[in-house]
Amino acid sequence: MQLAFFPSDGDDTESNRNAGKKAPFELAGQAGLPVIGDYGTASKVSVHISLLDRNGILPGRSGLNWGQRPGREPNQAYIRIPLPIAKKTFFPDVGRRFLLHADDGVVLECVRAQQFGKAIESPYDNAVLGRYFRKRLGVPSGGAVTADHLKAYGRTDIIFWRTDAETFWMDFSNCHNPGYSV
Repeated sequence: MQLAFFPSDGDDTESNRNAGKKAPFELAGQAGLPVIGDYGTASKVSVHISLLDRNGILPGRSGLNWGQRPGREPNQAYIRIPLPIAKKTFFPDVGRRFLLHADDGVVLECVRAQQFGKAIESPYDNAVLGRYFRKRLGVPSGGAVTADHLKAYGRTDIIFWRTDAETFWMDFSNCHNPGYSV
C-alpha cells in the first residue's frame, strides 16, 4: 500500500503535483497510483510530502527556511509534516528519535517535534537538516531556499519509506525516479 500526499488531480506529474491552489497533500493510495520501489528492506508504504505550501510557495520563514528570522541561526530547518500525515502512525511519536537514510547515503538522526508532531527536525542542532538541504540544492550556507532552487534542482517533494519504528528512508533525488540512488 502506498500513502502519497501531494496536490493531485489524478495526473501524477511534477507540474500537476505542485500546480494551482490545491491542498499540499492528498491520500492517493487509493487513486490507482503505482506502488513505488523501496530501499533494501524498506516497507512499500510510502509518504510523499511537498516542501511547498498549498499555493505552490516555499515558506520564507518556516520549513527549510526556519532560520531565516532575526535571532536564529540561518541554516535552521525542519521538514513540515501536514496534519493529516501527522495524525497517521507512519512516523514515530513526538519526541522519539529515528534514523533517516537519505538516497545519497547520508544518515541523519531526526526527531518528530512541534505541536501535533508537525515537523521532522535534527535533535541537537536544527541547522544540521538545513545545511544538508542547502548543500543538496546548491544554496550557500545560511542562504534562503526558494521554490526556484527546488525547481532548478528538479524536486519539490520528498518521499519517505519506513523500515521499522526507528529507521526511515528519504528520497530527495533529482531524477524523478523513486528508488534511484545517487
